[in-house]
Amino acid sequence: MILKHTIYVWVEALCKLFDWYWVWTTECARNVQSLVAADVQVLGKDIIRFHGVYWIALLMAAELPLPKQLLVHGWIKVNEQKMSKSLGNVVDPIALQTTYGC
Repeated sequence: MILKHTIYVWVEALCKLFDWYWVWTTECARNVQSLVAADVQVLGKDIIRFHGVYWIALLMAAELPLPKQLLVHGWIKVNEQKMSKSLGNVVDPIALQTTYGC
């Protein structure tokens, strides 16, 4: 199986999280465990393998708290393409709120 993604980005993200966690737990005399673990981690269906397997494995290896739940969503498509900032086919949330309200 050939992977289409680069794993080092995930290891770097874990290092940043671990660095943040280390600073907070060593400098603060309080339990920040609840600040590190996500209650719900929201992600798109195209990255579920990395957030649901690799990221969890890295957190477990570092003995860091795991997210309690993964919320995986599909894509909103515009002209049969998934919505993307790089394609410029996104919807402005401020314009939506102005027009339709919260």
